[in-house]
Amino acid sequence: MEEKYATEWPEAQGGKAVAAAGGMTFQKLLEEPGESTPQPLPDQPQSERPWVPPVFLHTWEDKWRYLAEQYEVEPEALLEALLQTAEDDRRRDLLQQAGGDQAQADLLFQQGMDRLRLQWEQRRQEEERQLSQRLNQKLAEDFYTLCRQMPDIREPEQLPDRVWQAAVQKKIPLMDAYLRFLWQEDQKARLEQSRAAQAAAASSGSLAGTPDTPKSEQNAFIRAFREAVR
Repeated sequence: MEEKYATEWPEAQGGKAVAAAGGMTFQKLLEEPGESTPQPLPDQPQSERPWVPPVFLHTWEDKWRYLAEQYEVEPEALLEALLQTAEDDRRRDLLQQAGGDQAQADLLFQQGMDRLRLQWEQRRQEEERQLSQRLNQKLAEDFYTLCRQMPDIREPEQLPDRVWQAAVQKKIPLMDAYLRFLWQEDQKARLEQSRAAQAAAASSGSLAGTPDTPKSEQNAFIRAFREAVR
């Protein structure tokens, strides 16, 4: 019984949930469905063409939102209803396999969930490993490109951490990230030089005893003084 459960579990989680989405079992899970709730379609002749999604649904997220709108529910509610349907179906099958023994059916269900959890974690770790491998490969290729364009760069340690982080987080080529870094550093240096020059000019003006930019009243006084001493 347990061996059969192990082979049928993943299929029950997916296939039966999708099948139930168009049937009365799924509709009963939705709270107060609207009048426009789609009804189960009659069996279609095998000779007809397979269903093709509308052309304006480009991603699976679009299809998911579209389906939720047909049932007048939020996408999250639709997903939870499908998950609940799959779980209820599986529990019902296990109870039948266990000969009506609820405790045995619950045990088989939990064992299946434990196996699924382990498989899910292993798959997630493998996906992360592959993603990290692809990222490292891309960064290595980007670094070789940068070295060809900038002969002064020979070792990865010559690039600041900010450059590597920008390339990864912003998903841009390493060369692009490094050029942005150099431009930012140049702008920072120019700003510091400008501030230093302004400070030096202000200090020189105060030491000379005359303001850098005399006010209009002072200019008028100086003109009047020069006229008087002619």
